[in-house]
Amino acid sequence: LISKQPLNVPRLDPSNSPVLFTGCSAGGRGAMFNMDRVKQTLKKAKGFFDSGWWLEMEPIKDPHPPRYPSLVEQTQIGLKLFNATLDASCVEAYSKNDTWRCFLAPYAMRYVDTPSLSQAFQYDRFQLEKDTYGRISSNESRALSYAEKFRTTMRSTFENINGTGPGRGMYSPACYDHCSVQKDGFFRTSVGEGGPSLAEALIRFWSNESAVWEIDECSGFSCGVGC
Repeated sequence: LISKQPLNVPRLDPSNSPVLFTGCSAGGRGAMFNMDRVKQTLKKAKGFFDSGWWLEMEPIKDPHPPRYPSLVEQTQIGLKLFNATLDASCVEAYSKNDTWRCFLAPYAMRYVDTPSLSQAFQYDRFQLEKDTYGRISSNESRALSYAEKFRTTMRSTFENINGTGPGRGMYSPACYDHCSVQKDGFFRTSVGEGGPSLAEALIRFWSNESAVWEIDECSGFSCGVGC
């Protein structure tokens, strides 16, 4: 369907228009890495990054693994292909051979100055399916053990940004999910029993400058009561 009428798209005032710059999965990572550049033009922009919190973890041990690179290897390859402009402060923090870490959220987020909220599922479906070669879907015991290591590793990475700035927030349900911003989980999933949904946390973040910090506290695969 092609409209013959001109679209009435409101024009943004770079100085005064509030804008939420967002994306999910790879889009969330892209929004994160470009957030401060967007802020230079759109002065009242904030960021929301859904499910872009890739972890530096080796995949599950397998005698016959599929022939595709791990997520970390993809990041290292991508850095060479993209000719990307990385955050100068992040690059300065790592040796020449480790600048690829500036493409991983747990390392890069502390260098994002724009007020932002990240969502990271503690049992991220995309990463766990990749890192267990699909075994997590059939609840294999070693895949579930890997998932617990994944969860504890993810939670430890949150300390990389906790308290580093008033505008760096985290919303992390202990759920087996990925990218809820375009699904009903945006309103349904919560952190803790009776805790806020992502929609409620995002409203709170949008309404003030203080960081939102909502982290599920439990263990056991997809253990969150609000999943």
